[in-house]
Amino acid sequence: MRRKTLRKARTRSLTRAKARNYIAPMSEQDAIARAEASLAAIQQKLERVLDQYQRLAQAHHDLRARHEELMHERADLVSHNEQARHRVEAMLSRLKDMEPRA
Repeated sequence: MRRKTLRKARTRSLTRAKARNYIAPMSEQDAIARAEASLAAIQQKLERVLDQYQRLAQAHHDLRARHEELMHERADLVSHNEQARHRVEAMLSRLKDMEPRA
């Protein structure tokens, strides 16, 4: 008696599990509608990715241009610094030459 009850319980639980995983066949129109919805979602995601890519590419271009400007500015500052250092060294040399020798 207990075995029959156990078998029925197993059969019922397996049947319920199968029913839960069962997907009803789609009509062709439903399949087309789902495919179109999926494609539309993919298209929207792709457009967002392309927009973000374009923004990042522009930002990258702007940063490279700014980097070039800063590098030129740095080179100018280094050059001016070197010129100033040479002028100061020349002045010090002239001052030393002007000192009375003891």
